[in-house]
Amino acid sequence: MKFLIVCVLFLVSCSSEKLIPPNKSEALVVAEKWFRYLDKRFFLKAYNDSSNILKKKLTAAAWQRSFFYKEVRVGKKKERVKSRDALLYNLRSFPPGAYTEIDYDTYYSKRGATRERLILRWEEGKWRVCGYTLL
Repeated sequence: MKFLIVCVLFLVSCSSEKLIPPNKSEALVVAEKWFRYLDKRFFLKAYNDSSNILKKKLTAAAWQRSFFYKEVRVGKKKERVKSRDALLYNLRSFPPGAYTEIDYDTYYSKRGATRERLILRWEEGKWRVCGYTLL
């Protein structure tokens, strides 16, 4: 019994930031801010706010080029509506951890209706974007 009490006290005294990520509503706020950067063509700001996982895969220059090319292909965003979100753990192809996956139904001037998927990872005490896909 004493061992159980010690374990509970230890867990309570530890930083909850490390043990339990905040709920996904905080991730949704980060996602909206990140998309505002993209929609205003502040690609470098979006990159700087992204996860270290993403930064290890792409340089800032490659990141900016990819979004310039995306804009040429699909046009300007007309509307974006969240269609699904889920708090997930240990996604395939990603390091272990807590993730939020968010899908948006998005309408672009050249492509029309499409779906965007954003993946955020709980990293360094906050949610950060680690993946973006235009489906």
